[in-house]
Formats: sequence, C-alpha cells, structure tokens
Amino acid sequence: PCLFIKCHSKASRCINRWPFKTQCICGEDTAGNGRTVCD
Repeated sequence: PCLFIKCHSKASRCINRWPFKTQCICGEDTAGNGRTVCD
C-alpha cells in the first residue's frame, strides 16, 4: 500500500490498487512513472 511506498517528490498522489499494487501519479505539469521519474 501507499503507506510503504516512496513516491517521487513531484508526485501528486498515490493510488492503492488491489491487492498489492500501488500507483504513484505525477503532478499535472510533469510526466513519468510517478515513483522514480516525474519530469
């Protein structure tokens, strides 16, 4: 879950996806995978 995942500093939010996947979302003016890249 998002509690245990470190998203990128520019990521705007994290989404919990069942069962064990999480998705980090980059901010509006950035693009990337959300976890390690948000340019």
